Amino acid sequence: MSKCDNSLGDVLDLMDRHEMWQDTMLTDHGFLLGEHGGWAKNWTPLYEEIAHTPFFVWDPRSPHAAGETRSALVQPVIDLGPTLLRFFGLESTESMLGQDLAGVMRDDCPVRDTAIFGYHGNRVNVTDGRYVYLRTSRSQDNQPLHSYTLMPTSMRDFKGNLQDVELADPFDFTKGMKPLRIPARGSLSQPVSGTVGDLLFDVHADPHQWTPLEDSGVTGGSRRVWRS
Repeated sequence: MSKCDNSLGDVLDLMDRHEMWQDTMLTDHGFLLGEHGGWAKNWTPLYEEIAHTPFFVWDPRSPHAAGETRSALVQPVIDLGPTLLRFFGLESTESMLGQDLAGVMRDDCPVRDTAIFGYHGNRVNVTDGRYVYLRTSRSQDNQPLHSYTLMPTSMRDFKGNLQDVELADPFDFTKGMKPLRIPARGSLSQPVSGTVGDLLFDVHADPHQWTPLEDSGVTGGSRRVWRS
């Protein structure tokens, strides 16, 4: 058992001691622990170990669902906001793109047919629950690429990224405020075993994603691969 498992057990024990299960939701995300030759996240393609992680939720509105599983396709990052708001009797804001998952937790009511996911500057990925298409940038330098934000942060070259910053027109979700338009220097589409390119997997037949498919009937076009 890993230290992560022990730490999660501490959290669950605390919820037991304080009787928090009647009014508390609980969830988490994924992390590579050596799978695909990787450790952590943010730099590799979003393999199933990171993107399709067990989504554990305890919802006091559906106590009958304890110990059950659901097959509906959800996106926790954008769905948690609407779900939590409705849990407290509030409506989602107009700029929210996610769905309330109460029906999923209650009786597996689907909320979408496909889901898109990824990191800024890295692959743009889409899945229907069976096929997962990891589409990388169309050029190795991945330019032009900009970040739009009201709170600039960066994992790489923070000072350098701010040298050419400018104000951009507002987006609907910035509520009239102009965000910073920051050049992102270089691509985050990192090589995997010397290869950068699109990846298509049938995760029903190949759940560990060892063998990419070549199937334009699924992707709508040819799989493009180049050597780095």
